[in-house]
Amino acid sequence: YAKPQMMLFNVNGPCGNTDPGHLDTPSFRGVRYENSPTWLCSVMGKSGLFRDYMIKMAQVITWFSHDPDSGFTFWPKGPLKPPQRLTSPIYNRGVVVQNEMMYHRGEANGPLEQQRPKGLGFDTLFSGDPDSADHWLLKTGDEVIARHHTRELRFLVHWSAEVFMDGEELKKNMEGTDNLTHERAIGMLIDDARRRGHDIATPSDPLHDPVFIQAINAVYDAGGPVSYPECAPVTPLYTSAA
Repeated sequence: YAKPQMMLFNVNGPCGNTDPGHLDTPSFRGVRYENSPTWLCSVMGKSGLFRDYMIKMAQVITWFSHDPDSGFTFWPKGPLKPPQRLTSPIYNRGVVVQNEMMYHRGEANGPLEQQRPKGLGFDTLFSGDPDSADHWLLKTGDEVIARHHTRELRFLVHWSAEVFMDGEELKKNMEGTDNLTHERAIGMLIDDARRRGHDIATPSDPLHDPVFIQAINAVYDAGGPVSYPECAPVTPLYTSAA
């Protein structure tokens, strides 16, 4: 059985990618990304304590890009093992994945000299060019800082579904007969952290206590990927556009 859950898309022009690789946010029966902080769902997934409650997902991700170098990096054997790539051309190509369980990242797009246009800032807007149906503008305030043809863009469509092994699992999910609560999930994390030898105090407001959030994240922080394709490194961080 499968239940459609979400569809999203994004479109971008030439840009770097500072993402070293990430996991998507998982959901669990009763504790979902719609009703819970991202950090909590993420920690629950990394802890391995809640596999019986995890909502199994399947994602179909499709790209439309003419970039000769851009692709998709993924680590199917874990972040400490070498990655694999879906390589260019990625026009009308896709993958079927469970991205809550596999580190992955999109790669940089477009020529390096166009990835950080002068004037780029958090207030820069991306929109269609009113004077051309085939072009797009980046504007900071009233200033056009870059102009790109549609062929220079990368378009991504991401479709997700919840999947169930049988009718019993589907019924349990739909009726909520075996749901977690925030209190139970937090309690299980604290108990496990203490068994591991971590001195974790019981907070009065665990969903919003920054000291507790930092401490419980540290318990299950296994790090991220340690190697990347030579032709698709992580774009260096920068504090201002070149």
